[in-house]
Amino acid sequence: MKFSAVVVALALFASANAVPFNKRQDPKPFAHDNGVAAQKLNDDFKKLTPDSPCTAGENACVDGGFAQCVGNKFQVTQCAGGTSCFALPLVNKPGTSITCNAIKLAQDFQKLDDNSPCTAGQNACVKGNFAQCVNGKFVSMPCSGGLSCEVLPLVNSRGTSITCDTKADAQARIDDALKN
Repeated sequence: MKFSAVVVALALFASANAVPFNKRQDPKPFAHDNGVAAQKLNDDFKKLTPDSPCTAGENACVDGGFAQCVGNKFQVTQCAGGTSCFALPLVNKPGTSITCNAIKLAQDFQKLDDNSPCTAGQNACVKGNFAQCVNGKFVSMPCSGGLSCEVLPLVNSRGTSITCDTKADAQARIDDALKN
C-alpha cells in the first residue's frame, strides 16, 4: 500500500512539473531573429553611400568600410587588409554587431575565378586554391594534399591572413575569434 501511494505521489508530481517537449524554451530564442536582423542590415548597407543621410551615433557598413555618422553624413574608415565590414548576429544575447571581419571576405572569394579582375599584389582564394594577382588576373596554385585556401582571422592584431589550411582548423579559428 505504501509503495503504490509513493508511486502515485511521484506520478502526480512529475505530471505537474512536466513540460511538453515542443513547449520547452529554446536556450537561445533570439538566435534566429539575430540572423534575420543581420541579413536585413547587410542588405540595407548595400544601398548606402558616404553621402547617405544618417543620425548622429549611427554605425553602418558603407563601400566595405566601417562607417560612423558625423554631421549627418557617414565617415567611412576602411577595414584592415583582408577584411570587410558587415553586420553579424550576436551569439549570446539579442542583437547584431557591425564589424570588420574575415567571414564576408571568404564569402566574396566564392564568387571569384581565375579571370576575375584584381589589383597587383592582391591575394585571394579562388576555387579552393591560393591565388595571386598577376597582370590583372589571378594565378592559382593548388594547396598541398588535404588543404584548401582559407581566410583566417589574425590572433594578435586586426585583419586576416590567406593561407592553405584544413577546413576544420579554419572554422575553429573563426569560431574562436567570434567568441572574443
